[in-house]
Amino acid sequence: MAYPQRWFRLDRPAVGPLKDDSVADDRDRACRLRSIRIGVPWRHVPAWALLCAALTLPAVASAQPDPKTKDAPAAEPAGGLPPDYQPPLEPLPEMLLEQRLLTTEEQTKFRKELSKTYAKRIRAGDLRDDPARAEVRNGIRYRLNELTIPDNRKQLSDLRTKITGTGGDLQQAGRLMEKADQVRDFRRKLLQMIVDETIPLFENNYHVRVQAALLLGELNLMEENAQQNIKREAFAPAAKPLCRVLEDPKQPEGVKIVSVLSLMRILMLGNPNVEQKREIATALVSELKRPDTDPWYQRRLAEALGYVDVSLDLDRNPFVFDVLNSIIKDPNRDIRTRVQAAWALGRHPLEKSLDVNQLTVDIAALANEIAQVQKQEPKSPDLKRCALLLYLAFQAKDETDRDAKRERAGGLLNDPANAGAARTAYQKALPIVREIFAGKTVPPERVQELSKWLEVQKPSKPPAGNAAALNK
Repeated sequence: MAYPQRWFRLDRPAVGPLKDDSVADDRDRACRLRSIRIGVPWRHVPAWALLCAALTLPAVASAQPDPKTKDAPAAEPAGGLPPDYQPPLEPLPEMLLEQRLLTTEEQTKFRKELSKTYAKRIRAGDLRDDPARAEVRNGIRYRLNELTIPDNRKQLSDLRTKITGTGGDLQQAGRLMEKADQVRDFRRKLLQMIVDETIPLFENNYHVRVQAALLLGELNLMEENAQQNIKREAFAPAAKPLCRVLEDPKQPEGVKIVSVLSLMRILMLGNPNVEQKREIATALVSELKRPDTDPWYQRRLAEALGYVDVSLDLDRNPFVFDVLNSIIKDPNRDIRTRVQAAWALGRHPLEKSLDVNQLTVDIAALANEIAQVQKQEPKSPDLKRCALLLYLAFQAKDETDRDAKRERAGGLLNDPANAGAARTAYQKALPIVREIFAGKTVPPERVQELSKWLEVQKPSKPPAGNAAALNK
């Protein structure tokens, strides 16, 4: 059985549909994830490795210790595999699951008898009686079932876009209806059907789960229509099953990362109510508190919290600020996660009772840590991104970079209530950020200058040795 070696390049959230142009070969990154084990078939093992294995098998067999002297060490083979060679990892159980939603007979019957009437009901917005609703639901199940068929593994994206993509079912849904409020009401009912039928896919094959997470993030309550002045609006209720995915310890991190991206799109383009936003934030915070997850996943969680404008939990605690602030101060977290948390706090609404002065000092201290990382790993490609995120904790990237409430530009310097506290820290960190972003080595005097200022200000936690290194 062949195991696809595709992985997701998730450097930034997609505002539009999460298309396959964000997918790239990244086997090494995927295999580093704690819960992502992609099995590699023998045809993916280099020929020289197979040849070496064949040549050394007799030597290995003859080098086995005598049972009578089992404490004696085995002799090393004369010409074995390279020291860094690792055997292929076993695939996740989720990659071996096969669960179809419809039987072959049901699939054939729908294709021959009902597909045309299903399309007509979708365009006309026809859910007026039980037979009509049953036919539409069967059509949805037919579309989703195509994702679960093993022979369709290489075209999952194309099959998904039959529902959400250009020319797909949702592009046609309600097209023949005249009034916008009627279209909205019909699409809300239709999308809830899709959500309900998609939830079982998260117990299916690993690749099917990824497609389900993408699909839920692409659902639009309203499609963009410039002539009628209608903006695209993501379907907020799709966030609930995505939050359940994050909270499920059995779900692979690869599925969770895609779910976080979909939640970002819902936060950015949807209109979730306060309860829905708090539910999203609670799931994100719960996962970000876990120190044993992959830093790549942690960065996406921290980024998503930058789009949440609910600052208090039900106990009136600033739970989003608390977790992001703790990440910034934690020297045992990856430095990229920490600067991403700083970026998020530059967009999250801050309560008046919070110590923003101390926060800005802790963010400025990250500049010194990035300089330390540069000294250890001068050629690391992540240095510039870290410097950029630290800069964006204070400033907006462009006119589209807004705070979580979409009321002002992002960045602490654009927050009228906290700009004064942020200005000094920004001026102290900026010289180091400029040097790194320009690809230059930070002069020692820059580091010393910031260090002297930090000694007076006393950051919450000093860096601990090499804990801030990029390649943990």
